This record gives sequence, structure tokens and C-alpha cells, in this order.
Amino acid sequence: MRNKIVKVLLSFGLLISSVHGAVYQWQDANGQIHYEQEPPMDVDSTKINPKVAPSSSAQQERSNVEILINEQKKVYEKELADKKKADSQADEAKLLAINCERAKIYLQNLESKVRIRILDNSPEGTTRLDPSERDLEIKKTKEAVEKYCNPIKPAGS
Repeated sequence: MRNKIVKVLLSFGLLISSVHGAVYQWQDANGQIHYEQEPPMDVDSTKINPKVAPSSSAQQERSNVEILINEQKKVYEKELADKKKADSQADEAKLLAINCERAKIYLQNLESKVRIRILDNSPEGTTRLDPSERDLEIKKTKEAVEKYCNPIKPAGS
């Protein structure tokens, strides 16, 4: 029984190798071109490895796989872009919150204190604001509080 299986496998192997084996091209005395799987003994021949074209179902399958790969790439790129946008928006929201808090504290200091000194490049390093400068600084700071604490969202967000 074992010998039968070995013989069947060997003959199947030979069959496959002959189907996918090389082809030899040679020319006879009349100039006629011949193709055979075995090279003739008395004639010069050229070994040719034929290219087997894939079946149309294999080509269709390959095309389908390429389409799926391209679709998957697009999904991945969109997810990556969405994540970057979300991260950027989160970073911007944190920065707005920090600026909002700082502006509120500065406004509170400006409104609660009569004498205000600000840092500058003067020889003393600070300058006292007169009442009109203080009022102008309060106005600017209120605008900053409005800008950072109540930002206007762009359309489509």
C-alpha cells in the first residue's frame, strides 16, 4: 500500500514538473521553428521559460485585494488626521483655559488695587500706572478675558 502511495506521489510530481518545466526552441534544416519540452539531441536549442499569465479569477482577486488595501490606507489616514485634529483642539482648549485664568487674575488685581505697578525696562524695573493708564489696562484685560474665556468657535466646528 505504501509503495502505491509513493508511486502516485512521484507520478504526480513528474506531471507537475512537466507542466511547469522549461520549453526548448530549435530550428530545423528548413528554417522552421519548433518548441518542445525536451531538447533534441543533435540540434542546438534554446531554453525558454514561458511566463504563465495568471487566470482572470486570480487577476480579479489581486485587484480586489489592492482595492481593499487602498481603502484601508484611506481609513487609516483619515483616523490619523482626525486624531491629530482632536489633539490640536485639546491643546488649544488647554491653552485658552490657562490664558483665561491668567487674564481673570490680572483683571481682579487691576480692579481691586488702587496703586498698580507694572514691570518695564525703566531703571527701577517697574512703573506706577496713573488712573487713566489703569483704566486703559482694565479695558484691555477685560477684552482678553472675553477673548480667552468666551472664544468664538469657527463655523463647522
